Amino acid sequence: MVLLCLLLPFQAGAAATLYVTDRLAADLYPAPRAAGKPMQQLPTGTALQVLTRQGDFVRVRLPDGSEGWIHQRQLQEDMPAQVLLLSLAQQHERTVRELDNTRRQLAEQTRAAQENHQVSRSWWMFFAVLVSLVTGFILGIMWLDWRIRERHGGFRL
Repeated sequence: MVLLCLLLPFQAGAAATLYVTDRLAADLYPAPRAAGKPMQQLPTGTALQVLTRQGDFVRVRLPDGSEGWIHQRQLQEDMPAQVLLLSLAQQHERTVRELDNTRRQLAEQTRAAQENHQVSRSWWMFFAVLVSLVTGFILGIMWLDWRIRERHGGFRL
């Protein structure tokens, strides 16, 4: 039970992701001490998977799969401001492109709706003129028939 309680903090830290701080670069060492030449320098914002902790050093795995030790003061849980700013700038560019596309689609749909409305209005006007002509023709025939009957004493000729 005591062993389980001691291992619990290490397991919780194993799944965490930390980032290199807002410094220009952080040194990655092969052992948990800052002595000797670093294996490589990590740029700001590099996401690192935490494997274990030993004193002031943290054993981490890089995105390419390589592992090493880095001093904990060069790490932070939050994404660095520089990386966050780049991410937000990219998101802003995507949003602006989506807005432009949406505006373009709205303009096309508005234009199509106006054309449909004009065609619809033309159709109704054509129908109204046709009905008026047919009604006028029928009324004209009925009036002519009435005049003929009135002239010839009620007989149709």
